[in-house]
Amino acid sequence: MHAAVSSSPAPLVVGRYRVTRTLGRGSNAAVYRASSLDDGNEVALKLFHDGVVSASPLRVARESTIACAVDHPNVVRTLEVGRWHGRPWLAMELLDGPTLGDWMHGLGRAVLLREVVRIGRGVVAGLDSLHRCGIVHRDLGVDNVVLADHRAHLIDLGSARRMGSRCDGGLDGSPACLAPERIVGSPPCSPAEDMWSLGILLHRMIAGVHPFAAQRGPAMMERALREHPPSVREYRQNVPTALSLLTLKLLAKDPANRPTIHEARQVLSRWDV
Repeated sequence: MHAAVSSSPAPLVVGRYRVTRTLGRGSNAAVYRASSLDDGNEVALKLFHDGVVSASPLRVARESTIACAVDHPNVVRTLEVGRWHGRPWLAMELLDGPTLGDWMHGLGRAVLLREVVRIGRGVVAGLDSLHRCGIVHRDLGVDNVVLADHRAHLIDLGSARRMGSRCDGGLDGSPACLAPERIVGSPPCSPAEDMWSLGILLHRMIAGVHPFAAQRGPAMMERALREHPPSVREYRQNVPTALSLLTLKLLAKDPANRPTIHEARQVLSRWDV
């Protein structure tokens, strides 16, 4: 269960950071643009809402611990953690760029295949770094990839878990990228979940649509469970065979049949971009 979104005004100072404006609000936290009182450097400051800690103490502690465990150019960096009037906060690298979803929406054309490959490589590199640290992202959607500094950055580790851990109930994550095994049960967290989400992401970039598009989340999840995904070649005939097959294989219903992160990297490394 998520805590209600707070409507309280932005604080002026949190820890050693002065808040300058609100970047966004979610069910668990607000994210602010802030600058350090020490050196003026800007950060994205994530401040959890009142009540979230008492309602979901393990989630908050887990996100703070996981966020600090990863240091890679394709994953947003967490610089500092602290508490403000009992509410946890994370100071993160400020990424000046659009989400992948916003970028595609405003593009006005199909994503070029070289852009698909370039962005896909960055996402795979970020996922590989998480998996090497024993972490599964579990919410790899187009709104959790930011394009900044000429690379793709994975953001929002709020749904991330340690490999092999069990989830604490509920469908945590966006319906658009939930793997079938997660929809029907609570298996141990596995990198195969992220590989499914990678397949969704590649398909959306190449085809311009979600492979299981539906107006509502439950219908989308039902389609993901019951239907075979269409080939991206049904939308673009010039897609290389290896890239088309990779996207299909990533969307295998059985997680054991999905390519590994290393196999995905090998396919995406075949072209010069």
